[in-house]
Amino acid sequence: MFADDFNREIVLSSQVELLEFIKERPAFNANHFGFTFSENGFPQLTIFVKDDYCVFYFLGEGESYVSLNNNTTEWGVEIFYENEKGTQVELAKECVLNAETMIEVAIQFFVTRSRPICIEWMEL
Repeated sequence: MFADDFNREIVLSSQVELLEFIKERPAFNANHFGFTFSENGFPQLTIFVKDDYCVFYFLGEGESYVSLNNNTTEWGVEIFYENEKGTQVELAKECVLNAETMIEVAIQFFVTRSRPICIEWMEL
């Protein structure tokens, strides 16, 4: 699987490598991960992570989704980072999940090469 983050682009060949990769937080205790199985193709999984929060985006052939947190009572935006220079992106709090969910979501994507079913999604 092709992977990129704030600092690099690499090829991951095992779940162990994937789990080590998503631990990285090189700036602002944050990172922005991208995963795909072809250099410029679909499906794609994108993860914004900061502290204990994350937001997922899934792009497939003709489909786009963002993670959905039906348990939140907070509205507004949460600030995440696109790069280690501090470029900020505001993402809706209703899309923010606990960072612990990254492990299961990333592994499901790695194994199935499809949209993970362990979280809820909202179609874009």
